Amino acid sequence: MRKARYKNNTAFPILIVFLTVFFVLSPMTLLAGSPDQAKQEELSWTDPSTKLMWYRHGYRSYRNLYGGAQPASWKAVNEWIHALNANRTGGFSDWRLPSAKEYATLFENEAGAPVYDYRNSREIELYRLGYRHEIKGLKRYAWSGEQKGGKVVCYDFVEDRTAAYDASLDITYEFDALAVRTITDK
Repeated sequence: MRKARYKNNTAFPILIVFLTVFFVLSPMTLLAGSPDQAKQEELSWTDPSTKLMWYRHGYRSYRNLYGGAQPASWKAVNEWIHALNANRTGGFSDWRLPSAKEYATLFENEAGAPVYDYRNSREIELYRLGYRHEIKGLKRYAWSGEQKGGKVVCYDFVEDRTAAYDASLDITYEFDALAVRTITDK
C-alpha cells in the first residue's frame, strides 16, 4: 500500500533535485557573494596609479565573513577566484590572482594589521603586515598567479619580497590571496 502512495508522488523527486542543487551551489555562493550585497566601492578599490581594481577582501577575510576558516591552499584560492567570476562579483567576471609585481604595488611598510604570538597568554605583537589600508589582507604570504620551477610564487607582506612554495602548503595558516582585475578603457 505504501509503495502505491509514493509511486505517483512527483514532489519527492523534485525535492531531491532541489536539495542536490542547493547543496552543490551553496558553497560557491558563500565564497563569492553577490554584487547586490554591497555597493561597488565597498567591494573594490581601484589604484589610480596602476589602473588595477582590487577586491577589498582577501580570501581569508572573505572566508571569515561568509564561510568560516579554511586553509588557503593555491587550489582553494583559485576556486575562490572562479566563484567570484561565476557570480559576477562586483559586476565583473575577469577577476584573477595578481602577479607578485602587482602585489608589490600594495605594499606599505607596517600599514596593515598586527600579527600576534598566539602561543602566549598575553598578546605579544610579532610584526605588522604591509597591506595598504584600502585592502583587508590578513596573512603574511599571498598566493600569486605565477609558477616557478613547479612551485607557486608568493608575495611576503612583511619582508616586501617574493618566495616560492608548494601549492598545497598552508599548514601554518599564513597564506592568503587577493583578487584583482585590470581596468581597460573601452
